[in-house]
Amino acid sequence: MRVCRGFALSLVALFAGAAPAQPVFFDDFDGDDLLPHWSTPPDICWEYSVSGGMLQVTGLFCPSDPEDESNWAIMGAGYEPQTDFRADVWMGWEPGDQPHKLAFHVIGPQGQGIASFGYWFADWLGPDPLITASTGGGDVHRVPAPMAGVYQFTLVRSGTEFEFFFNGNYFASFTDRFGTPAAIISLEFVGPFPGELGVLHVDRVRIVPSPGVLSVLAGAGVWRSSRRRCSRRVRRAACSRHHHDFRGGSK
Repeated sequence: MRVCRGFALSLVALFAGAAPAQPVFFDDFDGDDLLPHWSTPPDICWEYSVSGGMLQVTGLFCPSDPEDESNWAIMGAGYEPQTDFRADVWMGWEPGDQPHKLAFHVIGPQGQGIASFGYWFADWLGPDPLITASTGGGDVHRVPAPMAGVYQFTLVRSGTEFEFFFNGNYFASFTDRFGTPAAIISLEFVGPFPGELGVLHVDRVRIVPSPGVLSVLAGAGVWRSSRRRCSRRVRRAACSRHHHDFRGGSK
């Protein structure tokens, strides 16, 4: 009996001591509009909706320059600077013309690009869509993207190492050459001009201050948030070139 009790108490102590840290930033888009912690492009450069617990970008209109083959929009949010951290973004895409991009960027307090992770479909990268991980130090890893859908993109920095996971599976690792504290998360949306934009989706964004024991495999199923039906509201906001600080990372 003492052995069993001791074993049980050991398990309790193990899991209690290894509990995951609380998020320093979290948004599950559970409402009918973006929360005020986001810095969004002003005026009329994109069309989006927030409904069913998801952000959906349905139109991109800036700069609409004949000399530029793409339109884009970027939104960003700040949080308390972190050294070791884990960033999880559940996001996805529907088929569309290229260029077509959906990525998140982790950025330093002064706008330094730390790392980026996302989906990229562009002719200069080849004939097929790609999943791309990169760092501000110039490291890049790309593999062919799966079929359209929503996936979990995870970035972990521990000490001097970056680790990337795609949908719970190991993707890439790089050495962090700079150690810049992470203080901003941004989301980048790119579409063709002219052309048909495949709708871009963002389900959840979460930053925790250390990797903890929150398994990267959990996000593919157990940690899926329940969908609530919310009223749909479509609005337009604009982008301006001064928001380029939210791009971060390497392209």
